[in-house]
Amino acid sequence: MNFSSWKLPLIASLVLSACIDEEPPFVIRKIEKPLSDTSYVTATLPAAQDKHVMLFDITGVRCNNCPEAAVKAKQIYDSRAGKVQLLSVYYTIPGGLISMPWKGDDTLNSAAANEMIDVTGVSVNSMPNGMIDQAQFGTSRLLGINEWDARVNERLALSTPLNIEVNSVYNASLHEAIIRVKVIYTQDKSGQTHRLTIGLSEDDILGKQSDKDTAGGIRYGYTHNHVLRAAVTAASGDVFKASLQAGRVFEKQYRVKLRSHWDAQKMHVFAFVQNDGDKTILNCRDAELAP
Repeated sequence: MNFSSWKLPLIASLVLSACIDEEPPFVIRKIEKPLSDTSYVTATLPAAQDKHVMLFDITGVRCNNCPEAAVKAKQIYDSRAGKVQLLSVYYTIPGGLISMPWKGDDTLNSAAANEMIDVTGVSVNSMPNGMIDQAQFGTSRLLGINEWDARVNERLALSTPLNIEVNSVYNASLHEAIIRVKVIYTQDKSGQTHRLTIGLSEDDILGKQSDKDTAGGIRYGYTHNHVLRAAVTAASGDVFKASLQAGRVFEKQYRVKLRSHWDAQKMHVFAFVQNDGDKTILNCRDAELAP
């Protein structure tokens, strides 16, 4: 077989770049055990909260359409008076270059990101994509960006059977936080099984990003916001192990050690409760990690 001289360097270059791009995108994580985990029934029901909505922006640093989706997500987030919790989920498509981290940049992909999306049963093979409350609309949970506005409005118009309270106390000297989450049922849901998911996100992370609207196709110093950093519970959620009657209260407290390069002042803790039967999120809340 006779190769012309220009083909050999090209082939060598492609092999080398493939080896570099296939570095592991995440490491095995440890699920935190709660410092305290209590449940009881209160005779005094609080007023029901307004329902909040979780918007999942499924994205990747090599996706050249994803900056457009991030702009759309921010518009929705900013225009809903704090009632939309936004999470940028850097998902790893198996064998997909579009989702691989840039060598030398902070890795935004995580095992928690894949577990959180995969548990809903969706098949992600392209980006950008999104989910609204993990709910199914028609035959799919995955939604293109042009559907996000209308679907968020649909979900915001619903009521919620439970209240969620989230707060955090940050210890700067230890670079760790004590996270407290309280869930109170205002309606009876004793015939259902629900799961609680708690996690951390971070804003203002700088790095490279593919962008179809940038000369050369890559933006340097791009700001990644609402990035899923870790799940404190199982990313698929921890099952509530008590009857879900009206007045049922769950209180959980966790100590979370942050990774050294995470900026606590730019982080949030979020919590949501989903119906285990159809994976739909019933309510959610978030709070600053270091208020």
